[in-house]
Amino acid sequence: VATLYPTTRRVDLPGGRGVLFTDTVGFIQKLPHTLVAAFRATLEEISESSLLLHVVDASHPNALEQMEAVTRTLVSDLGIEDIPSLVVLNKMDRVSEDDASRLAVAAGHPQACRVSALQGGGMDALLRQIEASLDIGLAHLVVRIPHTEGTLISHFYDVATVESESYESDWVELTGTLDSRYVGEYALYRVTKKPRGKSE
Repeated sequence: VATLYPTTRRVDLPGGRGVLFTDTVGFIQKLPHTLVAAFRATLEEISESSLLLHVVDASHPNALEQMEAVTRTLVSDLGIEDIPSLVVLNKMDRVSEDDASRLAVAAGHPQACRVSALQGGGMDALLRQIEASLDIGLAHLVVRIPHTEGTLISHFYDVATVESESYESDWVELTGTLDSRYVGEYALYRVTKKPRGKSE
């Protein structure tokens, strides 16, 4: 059985927040049928992502076609179209800015990030853009979840950056920041707290 393994690493963004980057296997046009199932399995985690980074070899002669193949796979085959994404043109040490701009415009992403993973150029700007993109879709919640809802409590720890926690006999109060798409799951348990200094 063919198995393809993605790699996950923790990275600290400029603001100090830690995030996990999962590097899936590269896309291959006309993938052999014997590898299709294994390839798709490596992409299952994408549906749980807060942000997609589409990293492109800007020096490749067929870069535009490769970008289109990725888009077709994500949208047509996997049905992933609601997750925000950033296009990253890599290997800028091998191409001119003009060539990169033409590629970005032709692909419909004129604001694509330009980086050189080999030389480290543009990486700081990319991390700042990632942080800004993640902040757009974040929500701050205070929830009180009964201890009987253990799965939901565990899920909050998985998807949120937990800022505080308080345990009572019947429930746990959690304060944290998480992707706004998960907010609905905690609608029954949200707590609205008055600002400090306000009278009861």
